[in-house]
Amino acid sequence: MSSYREERRLDKAAEAAEERERLRLEREQAREDRAAAIEEKRREEEARRKQEQADRRAREQEQTRKRAARAARFAKAGNWVRKNVVDVFVGGVMIAAVVPAVVSQVAALGDANVMLLLAVLLAAMLEGAAWAATFMGAAAEAAGRPTWKYRTATWLLASVAAAINYWHWLELLKGQHGWVPWVFGASSLLAVFLWDMRTHGSHGETREERKARRARARQQRKRAERFPDVWRRYQDLLLAHPLGTLNEKQAWEDAWTDVTGARLGDTAATLAHRARVTRTVEQALAAGERTPEREAVDAFLADLFPAPGRGDDGPSGAPSSGPSPTPSGGAPKAATALGGKGKQAVRGKGEERPLETADLEAVRALADELGDAKKLSTRLVRKAVGCRTEYAGRLRDAVKAERGAL
Repeated sequence: MSSYREERRLDKAAEAAEERERLRLEREQAREDRAAAIEEKRREEEARRKQEQADRRAREQEQTRKRAARAARFAKAGNWVRKNVVDVFVGGVMIAAVVPAVVSQVAALGDANVMLLLAVLLAAMLEGAAWAATFMGAAAEAAGRPTWKYRTATWLLASVAAAINYWHWLELLKGQHGWVPWVFGASSLLAVFLWDMRTHGSHGETREERKARRARARQQRKRAERFPDVWRRYQDLLLAHPLGTLNEKQAWEDAWTDVTGARLGDTAATLAHRARVTRTVEQALAAGERTPEREAVDAFLADLFPAPGRGDDGPSGAPSSGPSPTPSGGAPKAATALGGKGKQAVRGKGEERPLETADLEAVRALADELGDAKKLSTRLVRKAVGCRTEYAGRLRDAVKAERGAL
């Protein structure tokens, strides 16, 4: 019996333990379910928040795009107005002139017992015909065709409309306020006048173009007066060639060559005069022993026979050294014979030309100008003094020695 009770107690204890475990598991599952629900809700809230942010950014971007598009349209319109300010004002004045003119014509026809519909159509016909002729004239001008007949028709039709308005208001006011008929008469002409000025008055020559055209005309007249033979040949060439195939510049050059046999601007007389003065100059140079050939020979000999141990400067500005080609007996014959007038031929060592005070002063001034005596070179000294290479080298060395630049 005790064994049965013990078993029952153990069974009940086991059942109680199982129940407690079941309840614990249920509580844990409930906690997990609540946590999962909270997490799901949090994710949903996060997704909703992100979607709202994305939608807000999209709306902001769309608004920004629309604002930019409006700003671009306004800027484009502003640019068009700035570029076409004349058209804007002309168009505004034309509308302000045409509307009263048409209304006045309709009223005039109505006073003459014309039906309203017919009055509107007749007024529109009159004003429309004037503007049709105006636009046809603009198209003809753009195509390079004559415009006089279109412009004549425009002004004729506009004058008829102006006369109708004038007489209507003159009779309506019966002599009072006499300026009013003139205002309504002018309203029919003002719009046509402005459009005609806008269409035809802005394509004329500029002041520079008129000046150039008058200058070309003056030159052509002077050419015909000064060179009649060339002018006739020039006209013959232009007439002989098909129109537009030979330009005027080439025709004049060809005509000049055909008549004078020389290039443009030259004649037999000018060529003969040029030859005479050239010979005169050559004779004067020869008389002074300064012919171009003489200058070349002097420069060649100055470089060929430098003083012993000295010559022209090398690339660094230092004197180049080497054996003297001058024989010990003195200067070479060729150098002596070809020496320039007023200058000594290249001398031997014992016959060096003394350094002149004026030349030394010139080299000192050159050194001051260069800023440093070390910058002196035989070439610069020779150019400044106008002497031979040997003498220039000694001048350079003397000034360098004075200033401690050797």
